[in-house]
Amino acid sequence: MKTGAKVWLWIMLVANVMALVSYLFLTLTDPVYILYIVAEAGMITAVCLMLFFRRRLGFYLFLCVAAVALVMNIMFGAPIVSSLIGAVVGPLITYLVLKGSWEALS
Repeated sequence: MKTGAKVWLWIMLVANVMALVSYLFLTLTDPVYILYIVAEAGMITAVCLMLFFRRRLGFYLFLCVAAVALVMNIMFGAPIVSSLIGAVVGPLITYLVLKGSWEALS
């Protein structure tokens, strides 16, 4: 796997762990954040599959979690445009970064 792909996946891993921790604290104020915790756990699992286990399944799981997060964000009142951008930009960047390393993933 190329260095750029590893760096991007590490950035995603750290960002998703930080988001998970913040959702853990937010759950104390509103239990609906438990759904976000589950989504973040799925995202962390997807990134770990790509980064440590070199599995394409991680990318496909990432796409599924992004789609679920899009639906959750819209259901809970987030603006549709920013939800769409979030659901498209992350997977698109990940795809572009992994495109050169796709053969390294099994």
